[in-house]
Amino acid sequence: MVIECMVNNSVKKIRWAYFAESAATIRENLGHAADAFARRSGKPVRTFTQPLARTPIAVDFPRIQPLFHSAKPLLALIESQLEKNGTTLAQAGRIHIAYPHKHFLKRPWHPNNALATATALQRDLKALAPHVDWVMADAFYERVHLDRSHAKGLVSTLTQKHDFGVAPSLQSAPMDFLHRAPETPAYFIMVDTSYELGTTMANFKSFIEANGGTVLAGTAHNAWDGSWDFAQMPGNMPRLGDAFAKAAQAEGMDYTPDQCLALVKDALALHHSSLEVLTQPEAFSVWTQVGHARGISFGNLLHGLNTAPRVVFRH
Repeated sequence: MVIECMVNNSVKKIRWAYFAESAATIRENLGHAADAFARRSGKPVRTFTQPLARTPIAVDFPRIQPLFHSAKPLLALIESQLEKNGTTLAQAGRIHIAYPHKHFLKRPWHPNNALATATALQRDLKALAPHVDWVMADAFYERVHLDRSHAKGLVSTLTQKHDFGVAPSLQSAPMDFLHRAPETPAYFIMVDTSYELGTTMANFKSFIEANGGTVLAGTAHNAWDGSWDFAQMPGNMPRLGDAFAKAAQAEGMDYTPDQCLALVKDALALHHSSLEVLTQPEAFSVWTQVGHARGISFGNLLHGLNTAPRVVFRH
């Protein structure tokens, strides 16, 4: 009886803690949205497009910059990237801070952890480089909840797509990029709380660049498996081909590595994707899962890719 009471009390405490946390999340999201709405511009928003296909990540695009105790390494990376683009931080004058989040009003219960990370980063960058206009790109939001915590394996990872939207009511400070295509380069950095497979950042990068922006770098507080790699490393395709062929042979299929790569590429093409556009962690995930006991067989990978629903973006 005593144990039962203790259990019931513990459950009640957990429930109250959950509701309190949810209420705090809702208050924070609604407060941010209300502040942004109060400051929004009356200018018309230009048309933004959601690319069907992700653009490949350039080999020389930097690794994700760890955001530990200081923003100084990130600032140095930004300056280095601007130099590659033939300009300086002073000449650029403005850097946009893009962070993935849900719509604060449509999903007020959803914890948008990246908001706090991006806000703190903006504060730190302002302190380090006060002559630069560090603009939060609040208007960009994820229209679809991918629910990747319950995704069913590798096929979902390879076929699910982000659908980014633009909501001017969420924008907390003036952002000319929303209203007209930039006549001079509009520079962005991407920030998230946690970095895992790089899927969100790669898709976010494609969205920003498809609409005229230039992404300089990405940063995050922590990496899920300790890896900060982003762009694919040279030599991935032969390694993937060998892994596919080995898995196929285990199922009695006599395919060469090149034939296996062609089959997977054809299946991915149905989803406007390819092996070449994967991030390094995504490619590593494919390599370690196909043909392994806790992963997926080569035959099931092909079947899954060929039968998975095709993503259609709404406009």
